[in-house]
Amino acid sequence: MPVFIPYTFTNNTVAEAGEVNSNFTAVKNFADGLATGTNLENGAVTSVKIGTGAVETSKIADGAVTVDKLAAGVASQLAAGDSAAVVLGSQVFG
Repeated sequence: MPVFIPYTFTNNTVAEAGEVNSNFTAVKNFADGLATGTNLENGAVTSVKIGTGAVETSKIADGAVTVDKLAAGVASQLAAGDSAAVVLGSQVFG
């Protein structure tokens, strides 16, 4: 989802403070939405785009990853024909 900037400015013209502030507010709101996941398009974050080791345990919210969620994910991979997915304890390998 692209950010919408409400005002554009031209060189050598007066920029009204309210318009400039509106542009900053638009950028801030967009950035806040990225931080919460609101402004991410479906498929924007994929395993290919995430580097090895980019997601560390300390960066995962408590309760965000559970054994049930891992099992459900692996079950859907197996249903899709991905026989390489294996769950050992709470570790996922595939």
